[in-house]
Amino acid sequence: MARHDGTTAAKSEYPSTTVSDLLEADNDGWLNYLPSALTTLRTVTLLSTSLLCAAVAWLGGTLLCYILLSRFFAPAAAHHERSLYFDYTKADAIATAHFLPESQYNRAYNSGAAASQTRFLSSRQRFDVWLELATPEAHGQEGDEVFQVVGRLLTADGSVAGESSRPVLVKQRYWLSRTIRLAFNAPFVILGLWEERREVQVPLFSSYQEQPDKPFVIFQATLQARAGGGRLPQLYEAKVHLRLRLGIVSRLLFLTRPGNWVTWILIAASLLSIFGGVAGSIASALLWLFTRGAVSNAAARPIGNYGLPEDEPDLNGDLSDDDNPASPKGIREAVLDFEDAGIGQENVTRRKTGGDPSTVHDESQPFWSDAQTPHSSGSYSQPYAGPKKLS
Repeated sequence: MARHDGTTAAKSEYPSTTVSDLLEADNDGWLNYLPSALTTLRTVTLLSTSLLCAAVAWLGGTLLCYILLSRFFAPAAAHHERSLYFDYTKADAIATAHFLPESQYNRAYNSGAAASQTRFLSSRQRFDVWLELATPEAHGQEGDEVFQVVGRLLTADGSVAGESSRPVLVKQRYWLSRTIRLAFNAPFVILGLWEERREVQVPLFSSYQEQPDKPFVIFQATLQARAGGGRLPQLYEAKVHLRLRLGIVSRLLFLTRPGNWVTWILIAASLLSIFGGVAGSIASALLWLFTRGAVSNAAARPIGNYGLPEDEPDLNGDLSDDDNPASPKGIREAVLDFEDAGIGQENVTRRKTGGDPSTVHDESQPFWSDAQTPHSSGSYSQPYAGPKKLS
């Protein structure tokens, strides 16, 4: 860089424009708040991470509790259906259906478990039971349209837990209605796609409550003919239906109850969330605790040479109490002194005039003395003379 006296200024090894601009822009002393801001940012980041991991663990625990509740307090099915096969070899046709799976029933029977300990439904569970009978279309045309149905709920040892009886009347259809229906469905009857049958539903138990000491596992149905010469009905098919009466919470758990494979996947995901969230939360909290003191001490400790190289002398030694090195004024003066020592009279002239040093005609002697001679490389060396005040 050309000087006003025709010489060339030595290029400073330590550029001062960036540091000076930063310090001069910090008129309000915002740099003093930088350590505390970094400490606050670190605290907020670590604590937020810890809370986030804790929330993930809480969600995993909630999911696991829901799975356990849905598996142990919600039924796997709210409607059960079993087929009935009546024995017409006796005066009364009898059919039985086991609601408890045969494997569990045999295991309980072989182990000698008491009948009160072998149950299909939970104690005091309410449910409805009805029969579904499929009779021929022509049934009841000869006055045999009435018969009796008896339903019994039996325990594992054959004791009667509940009994109900209902008469059944198969209503006759007018002959014209039957003829028109048959003529309309004749093609489907010929092709075997339609049968002349009538569906009859017989309600037997309504809101029956399971007894704690007499749990039912077997349903028995009996068909009885009308007294005075009646005949048993002919049946294409017979089924017994059982439907549970669920409360609001039980129904909600039942409707949202996952399947077997989904349950195992959710259990694995919930356990992973619990252990991972707890570990992450504890690790973040411990990291915040261990680094809190170290970061606070490092942020409060003043920098000895304020960004100068280690081989430079400390600029804080000769400053008075009024020029505290920790204050922005002390830092600014120290850096300006460093610029005077490294760059020379040019920066001093720039600060005094506020313009280009080439426009100022300074007739004073060059800034080097007899002890300051230019080297062959064109650079200049000047011993450090200590800090000095600027007017």
